[in-house]
Amino acid sequence: LSIWRFNVGAGSAEQGEDSQIGSKWTRTECFLQTDGTYDWNKQQGQRNFLRLAKERGVNRFLAFLNSPPVYYTQNGLATNTGRGATLNLKADCYEKYACFLADVLQGIEKQDGIAFSYVSPFNEPDGHWNWTGP
Repeated sequence: LSIWRFNVGAGSAEQGEDSQIGSKWTRTECFLQTDGTYDWNKQQGQRNFLRLAKERGVNRFLAFLNSPPVYYTQNGLATNTGRGATLNLKADCYEKYACFLADVLQGIEKQDGIAFSYVSPFNEPDGHWNWTGP
């Protein structure tokens, strides 16, 4: 194992069924809270595996996002379903999204001692943006 991928969550787990993501196992928690603070107790399962990977010699880490935080999306969801091949990030949230990502990377480094080597601000950029899944 030479690299570990970490999914920075968008908040679909907190939305539950309202997230329009059928399987609770594919929903993710978001570190960013509605009041603008960060909850570093989120995503414990993923963070445990991140730390375990480091303990076992992995030295490269990649953070990726499937969606901006749901607070920053046009439809309030972590999925673009029904929007066609359009960007779901609100026009006035580009800078907020960049700051969120920087805050999360710095927070995980401070909390867990993991520095990310690579960042993908959206997952699979070459894929069709209106895919609704299986």
